[in-house]
Amino acid sequence: MNPRVCWALVPALCLSSMALAQPAIPEPAPCTDDETVIGCFQRIQEQAAPEAAENQVDAVKAEQKQAVKQELATAQNGADSGGTATAATTNDLAQLLNALGLLSSGDNAEGSKLSVDLNFLLPVQDVENNNAQLKAVINTEAKPLEQLVQAFPEDVRAARKDAFQKDIATFGDTQISFTWSLVNSRFGRDYSVLRERIAPMNQGAVTRGRNTAAQEMRAVSDLPQLIQRINTERAAATPAQPAINAATRFRDLPISSEQKQELKASAFKAAAARAAVTRSIQAELASSGMNRLAELVEQQPQLLFTLTHEIRNDLVGPETTSATVSWEITRRNFGAFLRNEGKSCAGADVAEAAAAYTRCANALQSYLGSDDNDLSKQWRTKLSASYKRVKAVTYSYPGDNVNLLLPKHDRWEIALAMGRPMSQDEKGGRVDFELAYDSNLDDDTTNQERFKATLTYTRRVGDMDMPFSIVYANKDEFLGEVDHQISMNVGLRFRQPAK
Repeated sequence: MNPRVCWALVPALCLSSMALAQPAIPEPAPCTDDETVIGCFQRIQEQAAPEAAENQVDAVKAEQKQAVKQELATAQNGADSGGTATAATTNDLAQLLNALGLLSSGDNAEGSKLSVDLNFLLPVQDVENNNAQLKAVINTEAKPLEQLVQAFPEDVRAARKDAFQKDIATFGDTQISFTWSLVNSRFGRDYSVLRERIAPMNQGAVTRGRNTAAQEMRAVSDLPQLIQRINTERAAATPAQPAINAATRFRDLPISSEQKQELKASAFKAAAARAAVTRSIQAELASSGMNRLAELVEQQPQLLFTLTHEIRNDLVGPETTSATVSWEITRRNFGAFLRNEGKSCAGADVAEAAAAYTRCANALQSYLGSDDNDLSKQWRTKLSASYKRVKAVTYSYPGDNVNLLLPKHDRWEIALAMGRPMSQDEKGGRVDFELAYDSNLDDDTTNQERFKATLTYTRRVGDMDMPFSIVYANKDEFLGEVDHQISMNVGLRFRQPAK
């Protein structure tokens, strides 16, 4: 039997890079007759080197177990595995997060808007990068166009507004948008694109952890060697006998009781040794900072292109179509690390050369700072520019002597936004600031240029976010919907949590 049989279990165990070695772990129970060789081996490893309770580990657990079975089958057939298990470890160790994040953390839909994922409607998608998003945003609290309401005489204004409100359909204010994100080595938060650069760094940590646990590494090979010896003895005695299967329960193995006991003891010892190797790798990943590479990927710059069409009932306002380009950046991210302090991490020799790995690990530790230095708390800056075309709409109510014409016009908008969480606690709140400039391109006096500044503090209350905003506009009619206007140009906006 190929001695790589036990190496096939490495990826599933090393994926738990976020876990730290436990100081006091109860000794696992010995193998039982109802267990298989591989089942006992896995159980002991999981108990002796507990996995991190991370979603990314759970998501690939079944896949990794299937890979283990295939590796065992290959080894039992006498075929060379060709380093398959090691390759899987190099590519996938510790980093399984596809942290694309097409929308920034401050782009959550407002409480009155329902966002619907329509990606299933896309005929062709980039499955590898998953960098396209089609969605609908439905305003569940659409209101009549304020410009129309104000056109009515004051004595009938409230009644007309109520009547218009009842005439607005459920989907009377719906937005369809398609966003495409540029994904390459510099932009986008897709781990798969950066895998080739991250793999040598992770492999360097694995190599260092294995070297630290060299004695345990040698002990792991005892189990496949024992199975190979038993199969050799069986083949010599009766050539027609099939090789014993590591996926068969101990009680059903066609070997003597003495051999079963020897196999149980060897499985226990090898699994305990493998767990010790895993803990050594976990400790190296944590001490070097390699287990935080996914955090750096999550901070990668983004370049987004969005096409949007707003489908509206005329009572809500004119339909609009817009094209937007957005650039979101952070100060510290994976690409910035490799281009500056982490240049020593770019070489392939980081995977095996001790000196190269040490230089890379030292650079990463310095770049990340302490464990308390949460990258998600750094400022994110977003610059966006939009070109918008607004359709013409005419309102005619002869009985009230109202004739309102809103001509077709084009607008361009520029916005600069910054935001960050205020603490690591999800209920600690976040702060966002945005400057927006909006101007028409048709010299239309009914659609003047606008300037607005918004400072928003968002507090987590129960299971929902409650934003509180201070809004300034160059003219009070550009404030939008505010709960309280405290001067001609300043307003307050907030949303109370649902009871």
